[in-house]
Amino acid sequence: MRTLNSSVIVGLALAVTALAGEWCPIARGEESQPDVVPVAEASNPQPDVLPTIRVVREKLWGQYYPMVSMTFPNVPDFTCDAWCYESAVDFLDARPLGGSKVEIRHRDRQNPQTLVVTTITPKTGSVEFEARVELDSEGFPDAVFPDSPPGLNLCWQLRHAPGFAGKPDPYPDFVRRCFLFTNSGRTFLSDTDRKPIPVRPADHEYNNPPWVQMYVDARRAVPVTPAESWAGYSADRYLTPAIGAVSRDGKYLAAIANDSADSMSQAWHDCLHNNPQWLPENAPVGERRWRLVVYAMENDPKALLERVAQDFPSEKRSAASAVPPPANEGWRPVATRAGWIEMRDGVRWMKSLPLGPFARLGDRNILGVDETHALVSRDEGESWEAHPLFGPGENLKVSSERALVRTADGALILVFMNMADYVWKWDAEKSLPGPGVRLPVWAIRSVDEGRTWTDAQMIYDGYCGDIHHMIQTRDGAVVAPVQELLYEDGRHALRPRYTKDEGKTWLRANLLDIGGRGHHDGLIEGTLAQLADGRLWMLCRTNLGRFWSAYSDNNGEDWRVLQPSDIPASSAPGTLTRLQSGRLMLVWNRPLPEGSIEAPPEAMQGGDKQWSDEPVSNYRAELSVASSSDDGRTWSKPVVVARRSDAPSASLAYSHVFEARPGEIWVTTMQGDVRLSFREADLLAP
Repeated sequence: MRTLNSSVIVGLALAVTALAGEWCPIARGEESQPDVVPVAEASNPQPDVLPTIRVVREKLWGQYYPMVSMTFPNVPDFTCDAWCYESAVDFLDARPLGGSKVEIRHRDRQNPQTLVVTTITPKTGSVEFEARVELDSEGFPDAVFPDSPPGLNLCWQLRHAPGFAGKPDPYPDFVRRCFLFTNSGRTFLSDTDRKPIPVRPADHEYNNPPWVQMYVDARRAVPVTPAESWAGYSADRYLTPAIGAVSRDGKYLAAIANDSADSMSQAWHDCLHNNPQWLPENAPVGERRWRLVVYAMENDPKALLERVAQDFPSEKRSAASAVPPPANEGWRPVATRAGWIEMRDGVRWMKSLPLGPFARLGDRNILGVDETHALVSRDEGESWEAHPLFGPGENLKVSSERALVRTADGALILVFMNMADYVWKWDAEKSLPGPGVRLPVWAIRSVDEGRTWTDAQMIYDGYCGDIHHMIQTRDGAVVAPVQELLYEDGRHALRPRYTKDEGKTWLRANLLDIGGRGHHDGLIEGTLAQLADGRLWMLCRTNLGRFWSAYSDNNGEDWRVLQPSDIPASSAPGTLTRLQSGRLMLVWNRPLPEGSIEAPPEAMQGGDKQWSDEPVSNYRAELSVASSSDDGRTWSKPVVVARRSDAPSASLAYSHVFEARPGEIWVTTMQGDVRLSFREADLLAP
């Protein structure tokens, strides 16, 4: 879980002050128009086409604040403002530039040798803010850049736009006109799950309903709201960093968007906050940019997201999430960043779940992980507190494909590929991996329910393309199906690792190889179950139209039986789970759409020794489940729980499965952003 950036922290502190009624006009009322002192105004030769930009000092709460005023010609009587910045930077000056632009400068208080220079550019229907940092070489001849740029918090305000402002209506009416984009499409904030303001009594006017709220990106776990916070964290997460408001007459919208904000908020003074990261994240400080865009247009959420996708290409896939598609009988549409998923009736969407895997702790709380943190939920997956997985200086980053188990004695073991060491190249001419290819596998353990982690160790120093499952056997061994790249053969194979001392030390089993050639070929992506007779069963992905089965009769030390299974499968992994009812459950992608006799052409891969030797169905647009009461000899009729009927090449794959309570099953996927639950009794036939 990424921590809040400094700009948001500053905003929280200011808002808490506002709640105390010390300076915020929402607490005192704004009885007279404050003084406005012009600073700079751009020359605008096309005022009927482009927004007009002014920089002013506006007197609020007894002092002047730098405001960027934007008047849009395409929306009647619409002027919005941006307090630049509600952060630990001091305003220096502003000047008009050519092309109807304005430039403003600030000094970083913490690193005064650093200047923040923001260029404000009007475009048809939008205004772009782009900040960079420069060194004040005149005042600081020996200046060097700090380790990171200052956090910037732009407070975007609608109080000077009569058709959008909260007044004269009660403030909750303004909230009802504000929106973002969630798994339900465009969602007005009053329809989100809004948590109370912790620093106000439960029966206070500001909590009935809550007047302010914070939201996080769908790729983040919802944080636990601190007791001293100015606002609660909603359980609803946004799919794209865009937040806005609709005019009182419903004809127009205004919004602020970017491509990297990990949190957004709707705050007190008709204001919305949506602040991006400095990107590229790993670039030198002087080369990073902070960029957002303000939009005003007719009330068309699809058109808004299309504009956002033009300005921020990484948000292109999210443009489809504006408006729900027509619902098919027996199915319910749910928006994700990848598109609209259809969920079968009887399946519940888990809107606040991060990506699995999960483990039930001894105190009945739930543990998950992200790239650098262990996550603990005390409310059944709605909110999560974070604890570091790694110490300072440890160059480790957990992959999305990972495996987690809590042993019978209470040890937590996490196995993952270290994305901090990821290097991938493929020589298409030779059909071989390129030089330096590497993605090692690491293991780490905790004996205090995830608060601290120790014994971090590399258990495979090569390239591993997947590990998404791991089990503890009845004899106590923990077995993980580690995948290895055969560099000289141009394919992958499986060599499981196992530990007999709960992750302190690891051993390796024999190599399992079925041949092939290609960057996705071979025997790969295994999932495990222990059978009633004590054998371990490993079900493996292939490019041969079905899973292959491997068996071990000594707790994973040796695998002497390797053969095709009777389970047709796409070129995608499955996940086996031993349910508390005793049945086995399989979650996987079947090779053909339900009711079809052939795979869609868009889903075919391989046959070229690049993907694989043989052509194969890579159909992943349906996610199916089935159960077995006889250890996999026979299976119930597969049930599709989620699908993308509009996109045969879409992928709902790489599942993590968790039985939260007996018979209550959670499924999250790395590809396709599936977050669902269902009851065993509802979907899996006995």
